Amino acid sequence: MRNKVLSALKFFSVIIILLSVWQIAAEVIDHRFLLPDIPETLTALGNLLSTKEFYEATLLTLVRVFFGFIIGILSGTALAILAFKIKYFHTLISPLVSIIK
Repeated sequence: MRNKVLSALKFFSVIIILLSVWQIAAEVIDHRFLLPDIPETLTALGNLLSTKEFYEATLLTLVRVFFGFIIGILSGTALAILAFKIKYFHTLISPLVSIIK
């Protein structure tokens, strides 16, 4: 029980510190286009949440991410099969795999 309380206190203290740093930085910079303050950001978020276009754009983005993920899995699997079956292809892509690693 004590560990859970300490963990929750750590979590909330980190959030408070980060929000404080954000607010102080926004006041120091004093340029709303570079770094808006927290109330202005929450107001803009509230305005976005009340529009249909926000939800359409969010859903479309999630669909694109999902399909990109699926395409990545399928192409990665196909390339892995090719590299396993064809030794020349394995030799061809091994430098790229090393770079990615």
